[in-house]
Amino acid sequence: MKNTTKFGKFLYITVTLSFIVPIVYLILRMIFGSSASTSEAGYHSESDYLLMLMQCILGLITIHLPSILERKFHFVLPSLLYGFYIVFLYCAIFLGEVRSFYYLVPQWDSICHFCSSMMMGFFGLMVVTILNRVDAETACNAGVDFAGVLNGMTTADELRAYPHRFIMENLSGLLYI
Repeated sequence: MKNTTKFGKFLYITVTLSFIVPIVYLILRMIFGSSASTSEAGYHSESDYLLMLMQCILGLITIHLPSILERKFHFVLPSLLYGFYIVFLYCAIFLGEVRSFYYLVPQWDSICHFCSSMMMGFFGLMVVTILNRVDAETACNAGVDFAGVLNGMTTADELRAYPHRFIMENLSGLLYI
């Protein structure tokens, strides 16, 4: 992330370490075994530890996904949205699974799903903003197809002035695009 602030870098490093430390611990625990019995409080089975390990590894991969997409598609992800993304990964993977918040905090899953849906909404607005800066001819040359539905504010006659490829009168036109 080119445009991250000091706080964003701190957040990134902290969350990355919060994934790496459990990975090392879980691998060592799986290699050397454990003397915990099933009657101890907070007991996790081997499959639970394997699940935690896989989630932490995937968390390390997905934390880098925005910067990979930025380089590949040449767009800038706002720092605030990237910060929310990192915090969401931390809450869902580290707090939720490793620290067992899914079992300890009522409605933790609902809270994580709410945050996820808000981020996707912000991301959708960002995509619309980016696409509004690109004219239809450039987008079509780049291989991006658009399908829009009039909401009553703009008529088809007004849209004919723009270089659109196809204007549908109703949704049945989607079959012929």
